Amino acid sequence: MNECAPVVVLMVGSYVVGSLPFGLWVAKAWSGVDIRKIGSGNIGTTNVLRAAGWRAALVVFVLDAAKGAAPVFAGKGLAAGGGYPAGAAMAIVLGAGAMALLGHTFSMFLGLRGGRGVATGFGVMAGLSWQVGLSGLGVFVIAVGAARFVSVASMAGAASMPVFMLAYRQPRAHTLFAVGAALLVIALHAPNVRRLLRGEESRIGRRAKGRSDE
Repeated sequence: MNECAPVVVLMVGSYVVGSLPFGLWVAKAWSGVDIRKIGSGNIGTTNVLRAAGWRAALVVFVLDAAKGAAPVFAGKGLAAGGGYPAGAAMAIVLGAGAMALLGHTFSMFLGLRGGRGVATGFGVMAGLSWQVGLSGLGVFVIAVGAARFVSVASMAGAASMPVFMLAYRQPRAHTLFAVGAALLVIALHAPNVRRLLRGEESRIGRRAKGRSDE
């Protein structure tokens, strides 16, 4: 029982950290707006960009990424110091990352609503492998420049993560985890896909016709 207690604390703590609605708090402190009542109502970086400007959006991106990476590093520390078997140690690390991602997308502070998991998912992947994280971020940046749709770039970046896990010869469990995370992010972008098909999705630098990307 005592051996399980630190793992339980880590998982609960990872979910709580992931649930922290930095987009809501930063937008409120920066410009006095409730991000939930603007644009998409989402707490993600893109909605903060449109509501409070690029500086506030950058702060939110960094904080959201950090709350994905921190639980992974905490899991690595616990796994390394706890004498767990290799399989259990990997499960602890991936479990912490999964709980952070779920916390962001289903925040306990927002009635189990939240963001689409892009920045926090990036943080989780970077915590697992900085090469994979930076490569996925590179795909996102290139896709933004090419398509001018944040939603398309977000899905492209998420979809690239399993590919880079394979390319950088990461453990199979990491690749499978990246597949699951990518599917979650893409599924959460279903409204964006529908708007893209109707020609209603807003591009970077243009005012949204309907609801915004993130």
